Amino acid sequence: MKRLLKYSAYAALALIAATLLASAIGLLLPRRHTAASSLVVHRPAEDVWLAITDIASQPQWRTDLNSAERLPDHDGRQVWLQRTDMGDWTLELTRTEPTRLLVATVADSTQGFGGTWTYELDQDDERTVLRIT
Repeated sequence: MKRLLKYSAYAALALIAATLLASAIGLLLPRRHTAASSLVVHRPAEDVWLAITDIASQPQWRTDLNSAERLPDHDGRQVWLQRTDMGDWTLELTRTEPTRLLVATVADSTQGFGGTWTYELDQDDERTVLRIT
């Protein structure tokens, strides 16, 4: 019995140490960063635009999004509450240029997360290059 308690204590200490180490590493990472990705979609830009701006239907195809709820507009711009497994994020569509550019900004930085997502669309015949930064 003493041996079981001893190993349980070691396991608990190892778990606490791992949590502290992960937190320390997180604190050392830069607060500001930029990530970018692109994708070729074999659809016209209008179809891609509809998919990225129809936020209410995104939970049907985005595995990371549980629900999206429209909130009152802010200065004439759409605001959405997105519920995910990692938390809830309030996003404001701060810039829109239909079929070309969409910028979504975290509207409430008190949620522990901030930043913007910039979606740029370039159409070439029947395909669209979508860049997300």
